Amino acid sequence: MGRSWFNGLSGIFAVFAYISATQADDIFTEQEVALYQEHCAVCHEVSDESLGPSHSNVFGSLAGSDKNFPYSEQILESGLIWDRETLLVFLKDPQALVPGNSMGFMGLDSLEERELIVSYLIKLKQKNNGLK
Repeated sequence: MGRSWFNGLSGIFAVFAYISATQADDIFTEQEVALYQEHCAVCHEVSDESLGPSHSNVFGSLAGSDKNFPYSEQILESGLIWDRETLLVFLKDPQALVPGNSMGFMGLDSLEERELIVSYLIKLKQKNNGLK
């Protein structure tokens, strides 16, 4: 076994340190970053290189408006604007709000956790548009 397990563990810590350094700047709380990483970042990055659409400017946008992602017809026809209230409902149960959408996320019951994720998305848009 030797040091190989230690080297692997070091690599994992390096990845988490990089994520923390690149995403957890002064406008995001640790809780916001942790919840976003846990529930969203697997599929949604803040760039165009991800399984799901980019979240870099999702707050306030029309659902299905990222031209770089092939959305389900259900999302495209929903007419939703990703504002605070809509995101809170969607994050609780995506299939209830937009039945048949292709997102694999099953939802998040905790209102507090959903509020923190929405706060992250709001701050992310502000950061990307040069606002604080």
